[in-house]
Amino acid sequence: MEPTVYAIGSTSTILKIKRLPSFERAPPGVAYPRKIIRMSGVAGGPILQFLSRLAKIFQDLAVEKLDLARAAHEDLAADPHLDLPWTPDLSTVTFRLRTGDTRRLLDRIHATSTTMLSATTVDGRDLIRLCVLSHRSHAEHVDQALDAIHRAARPDSLAE
Repeated sequence: MEPTVYAIGSTSTILKIKRLPSFERAPPGVAYPRKIIRMSGVAGGPILQFLSRLAKIFQDLAVEKLDLARAAHEDLAADPHLDLPWTPDLSTVTFRLRTGDTRRLLDRIHATSTTMLSATTVDGRDLIRLCVLSHRSHAEHVDQALDAIHRAARPDSLAE
């Protein structure tokens, strides 16, 4: 016994397109609108150019913040009154007093400057965090923070 096969077909449709409507409303073969906006395809489009430039700006900002954190770490590591438990991987520098109350140091920094630092506890040790994250934070702001930290970390300053 053989299966029955039914063929279903349709009549051939022939479309004759003389001209496709286009977004540019220019006759075929004329690239005038593309020349005006300097775009020969999606890859070179103004939106992608804008996004590419924006990504470059964000990348430069991130690199700047990482460089500022590295410089702050090197500066604080040179202070004999401060202990830096590790080198920062990103833009957060942690430090504490070698001897003395680190929380009191943080209070002193906040009382004597406009620098805002945060505190944390890691393995039972109080640490102060200097986070360089804001797009508005630049070298002069980090320098002000470092000056405030060094002033507050001096033993004679903590005695007050």
